[in-house]
Amino acid sequence: MPTNYGYDSDSPKAKYQVGTVGLPVDHIEDMIALMKGFPMDKGFTNMVIHGSPAILLAMYVAAAEELGYSPAKLKGSGKNDPFQSYLAERIELLPIEGELRLCMDILEYCTNEMPLWNPISLSGFSYHPAGLNSIQELGLTLATAIAYIQAGVQRGLECDRFAPRISFFMSGGIDFLEEIAKFRAARRMWANIMKERFGASNPKSMLFRVYCLTLTSDYTAQQPLVNLIRGTIQGLAAVLGGVQALGIPCYDEALGIPSEEAQTLSIRTQQIIAEESGVCNTVDPLGGSHCIEWLTRKIEQEAYSYIERVEQMSNDGTVLDGLISGIKNGVLLNQVNEGALKRQKEIESGEVTMIGLNKYREEEAVSPPIFRADPKFSKIKIRMLREFKKGRDISKVKDALSRLREVTEAGDNVMPALIKSAKARVTLEEAMGIFRTHFSNNID
Repeated sequence: MPTNYGYDSDSPKAKYQVGTVGLPVDHIEDMIALMKGFPMDKGFTNMVIHGSPAILLAMYVAAAEELGYSPAKLKGSGKNDPFQSYLAERIELLPIEGELRLCMDILEYCTNEMPLWNPISLSGFSYHPAGLNSIQELGLTLATAIAYIQAGVQRGLECDRFAPRISFFMSGGIDFLEEIAKFRAARRMWANIMKERFGASNPKSMLFRVYCLTLTSDYTAQQPLVNLIRGTIQGLAAVLGGVQALGIPCYDEALGIPSEEAQTLSIRTQQIIAEESGVCNTVDPLGGSHCIEWLTRKIEQEAYSYIERVEQMSNDGTVLDGLISGIKNGVLLNQVNEGALKRQKEIESGEVTMIGLNKYREEEAVSPPIFRADPKFSKIKIRMLREFKKGRDISKVKDALSRLREVTEAGDNVMPALIKSAKARVTLEEAMGIFRTHFSNNID
């Protein structure tokens, strides 16, 4: 959690949070320890980081180079989706203009130096548990995709150079037929958007490359084993809808970090869908169904309407400016909040059924063992970080931070300076401090 917010493990603001949710990465040597032994030129790394993606990517590249790998050979994906961080995760480390500047720096750097890396993975997944429904999730996700394409073109990049590396990270909900139709509509819409709106000519620019993670917000802490059934239904809908990659969260995620048994069952669920059910043997197996085709058209029309409403909020006619305006005036966040409140009321009233929570309750149900992080981990990590800081060449650290400050203030791409600062053993919080100071002082 502290890493997500740009803090080192020894920061007072990280107290009681180190190692409780996700892996803390404070500096390049943490990244080297994490990746050592992993074939970085052959394997695929997915970096789920919201608040400091540029710094973590720089550490990853620097670690790869110190381990003998070329950035041009690295395969992977990074979130790098500031609109989603603002509206769903509520992580606002910098003004939105500053976040977009760093987002485009990553896009530009990866387009030129890391051709196998997905520089932006649009995280529609988080919109649904935050409060939006499936149609709003699709509309807002595609609106943000349009915005990033517009920003990349404004940066001077040709869309056919970087659009093929744009990927999507979407949710898979419990409404079986709607979720199938959502993914079918998404593919059609994205191809149309790239061809008609941006004039893309590369067929790969029009591919809706999507990883689906099924929704833990549909899971319950009560009768957690029932979540195995929910995950199976969600995953099957996503596969029938045509996703290329799938993740099904563990049944005990409503209780804490998953147990090893729960992780095994999650993997087995996916393997049974893929290797026993036969649903992967046919492309779009429900295509032609009256219900599915009608739902697909309905979702497509409503998602396009959502994008148009975002565009109407702009001052210059672009979706990019519409999203910025919608964040600044609070309209978009209000939509998310209103949706979350509406859903909670529906659950409490029983209008929306959640088995085990508001229907068919079992008061005496026994929960499975809950995994707890080792309380010693935090103390060990903080001690190691302090020893790391003492062992650095502080003059190199100061020089690297000075250079990073100059590049940031000049408006140049920060990625080369960030990579050098990582090699100089600058920590996450030290680098983030440069950005916090600059963007907070120079953007209203």
